[in-house]
Amino acid sequence: MIFKDGPWIAYKKVNELIADEVSDAANDGDLIWVHDYHLMLLPKLLRQQLAQKGKSCAIGFSLHTPFPAPDFWRTLPVGKEIMEAMLSSDIIGFHTDEYKQNFIDSCTSVL
Repeated sequence: MIFKDGPWIAYKKVNELIADEVSDAANDGDLIWVHDYHLMLLPKLLRQQLAQKGKSCAIGFSLHTPFPAPDFWRTLPVGKEIMEAMLSSDIIGFHTDEYKQNFIDSCTSVL
């Protein structure tokens, strides 16, 4: 695996910009539903931004692609950061039990 910092920095920045906009627009008690791998960091960023603004919202995350097995996450330099961000959600949805189990196994293995 070749990991480059430039795309990762851009990915983080996009998630931060969206967190800024959504946390501004959200009302206390709203349900915020986050979709797909493009926004895996968003739940944690939102949780932080909302808290700073004195808002409490439920956050759901739904992944529309397969969640890789633990071996992938152990070799990805930012794997722990991504999983911790996803775990800031109140609920996480996966398309299959296999993907759900991969997430559980990955969290157990990496975190």
